[in-house]
Amino acid sequence: MKQLFLFSIILIVFMGCETTKKETKTDQFYLKGIISGDFGEQIILKYNQTSDTAKVENNTFEFRGEIESPSVSKLIFNDENTSERIYISPNDTIFVEVLIENDTIAGQPIENFFINRISENSTTELKTKFESFYNDFEISKSNRNQLFRLMDSLIDAHPNHDYLGERLSQIATDQTLLYDDLQKLYVKFDKNQLYDEDVMLFKKYLERRKEFQIGNKFPNPELTNIQNEKEKIIDGEAELTLVQFWTTWCNNCKMNHEQLEKIYRVYNYKGFEIVDISLNTNKEVWIEKLMENVVPWKNLIDTKGFTGDLANDLGIVNLPQNYLLNKQGHILDININLKELIIILNSNLK
Repeated sequence: MKQLFLFSIILIVFMGCETTKKETKTDQFYLKGIISGDFGEQIILKYNQTSDTAKVENNTFEFRGEIESPSVSKLIFNDENTSERIYISPNDTIFVEVLIENDTIAGQPIENFFINRISENSTTELKTKFESFYNDFEISKSNRNQLFRLMDSLIDAHPNHDYLGERLSQIATDQTLLYDDLQKLYVKFDKNQLYDEDVMLFKKYLERRKEFQIGNKFPNPELTNIQNEKEKIIDGEAELTLVQFWTTWCNNCKMNHEQLEKIYRVYNYKGFEIVDISLNTNKEVWIEKLMENVVPWKNLIDTKGFTGDLANDLGIVNLPQNYLLNKQGHILDININLKELIIILNSNLK
């Protein structure tokens, strides 16, 4: 604890001293770090197509370089350990504190490296604006609209920032925005300045969102029901069907069952149906959970879970996810909340 406190004091001293220096070129950056542990080797900083090397002396290291636009960088400590992303922008001065934790695996000693602290820099405000909204994000049409406006304004202000490229790939993966909005945001970027891994991930899930966007046909394979029989997801009888994906271990997956059951009893006779699809790989755990919370609508399971064809085709990697379908099995909306569901039911079922 005393060692950690000492390193924190050293970090503050470094920051106080170095911030008095003036950089003469606006495209230069300066990164300085301290390591709380015994590490006498070299450290590599990788960014863009560049790999810089710095020697660790007295538990400190530093890098200076030039970049044209905000870029992803990573510290490489040895052949097996790299840091999480550090975003570097032109004219940035960044201070990091690296912690080393000693551990053993199968009796063999290993070292784990992670960044304990990083000083505020030009990306900090950007991250704060996004994360303050997204970290507590709940799926709904209204929240989608707010998220689109937020990302639209941030990309307008920072069209070549790698951090926003990473966030857009996350949004596409989570399906917190739908295909049209993802496309509108993506075309605003300077793609040549984005991190290749983010672009590839975004394009992968954009294709999924395109194939199963609003208006398109929802897949209708046979899945297993609680009687261990095969059954189609939709049977073409209900006017509107809400398909919900969940797992027993996902606390936030399913809409409030008490309220949803009230809605179901009001609208079911008018042509509303619900289908819950579990992505549990253990059927017994799923059945046990259903016995604890009996609901009057259809329950199915795909025991291949997230690796099954259905989840893979739809691009489902995070939960909750829901789809509202019409009688023909076309997608009317995606990831709506209870209030929005009631509005749609009132408008379409008389």
